[in-house]
Amino acid sequence: GADFSLPGYDASGWLSVQTPTTLIGGEMQHGQHKDILMGLNIQDLPTDAYTVPWWFRTEIQVPADGAVAQLDLEGVNYRGQLFVNGEMLRGEEDLVGTFRKYSVDLSGKLKANSTAAIALRVTRPNDHAFPPTNNSTDLALHFIDWAPPPPDASMG
Repeated sequence: GADFSLPGYDASGWLSVQTPTTLIGGEMQHGQHKDILMGLNIQDLPTDAYTVPWWFRTEIQVPADGAVAQLDLEGVNYRGQLFVNGEMLRGEEDLVGTFRKYSVDLSGKLKANSTAAIALRVTRPNDHAFPPTNNSTDLALHFIDWAPPPPDASMG
């Protein structure tokens, strides 16, 4: 994770998405997954790609007065790890929940007049509802029989 959050990392093969978004929402921004909101088409999406962690990253230009800064995350789902310039600032025990908002103080973590890289690793909630006595299931969004769940578990 530290490599993804270093300035200059080559992310040219990554999708550039408008955030906040889910993984499937980001892919839809690029024309992938046509008509998935029609009928039960969402059930035809492959699920394997969404069982692993995904990353969001960006680079910003820190102004001369960049000594005080705050990063607002507008809805992490479900677990996240936040890295800035190669350093993990928040772990999965800090960034957890269903579309939770977080503000992270970056004061002292950014160098004035430089490029800073920010990377967020997200993972889906644990959903092990069976057997019913299993206590490892996360309290997250769930869907009802007439609304099929998205394969990415709304991760993003």
